Amino acid sequence: MLLGGGGGAFAVASTGPDASALPVRGVLESVETLPLKAQAEALDAHSFSVFTSEVVRPTDTVESLLGRLGINDPDAAAFLRQSADVRAVLVAGRTVSAEATESRNLLSLRARWASDEPRFFKRTVVEKQDGKFAARLENAPLVPSLRVASGIVRSSLFATTDEAGIPDQVTLQLVDIFGEVDFHRGLRRGDRISVVYETLEADGEPMRPGRVVSAEFVNNGRTRKPCGSGKPASAAATTTSAASRSSAPSSPRPWN
Repeated sequence: MLLGGGGGAFAVASTGPDASALPVRGVLESVETLPLKAQAEALDAHSFSVFTSEVVRPTDTVESLLGRLGINDPDAAAFLRQSADVRAVLVAGRTVSAEATESRNLLSLRARWASDEPRFFKRTVVEKQDGKFAARLENAPLVPSLRVASGIVRSSLFATTDEAGIPDQVTLQLVDIFGEVDFHRGLRRGDRISVVYETLEADGEPMRPGRVVSAEFVNNGRTRKPCGSGKPASAAATTTSAASRSSAPSSPRPWN
């Protein structure tokens, strides 16, 4: 059967035309080379900006911070050193973003930090205008975006949310939301918690967690429902500390 099938396939293939007998036709096209001078001039006229971000270190000087940002601009360094307002906001731990030219000259520098108002943040902007640097302070609104996270309990609630990347402020809201659950003695290995929460962003970078939008807690095979009614407490009203981590599960508050 195999020999017969192979012979049949060969017979079918042999009925086709011989490739060497097929007509061959040559096609010639003249291609004009693009002018190189115009391309070189366009490249010379093209400019672009380089964007970088760095976190201010405790040992930073103006020169070291600009160096890590990839900026080599003596005028910008001199302005930052002389401006007391700018130096006051370059605090360790804050994120600084810079825009520079392809030749590493500073175009703008931004430093952001949290405001006392929950839905706003403060921003210092240094920009080059008419060949000179100027600084201004702005109070801008935080932009909310949604994050989804889930975790499986292996030990404690905070260990689970830490592993899932859930902020402590959101975890404390979950304690409020599921107020009927004893998170010290009621947790079981394999329990699952899922949450959708807001992250408040400043210029596209996360600044602080916001409120919990929805949550589900499967405890010992049973899906727990949020207790009470209304909306979860704002993250601004919640503080995170070692004391809150130890006391929150043992004294839950209703979700109101």
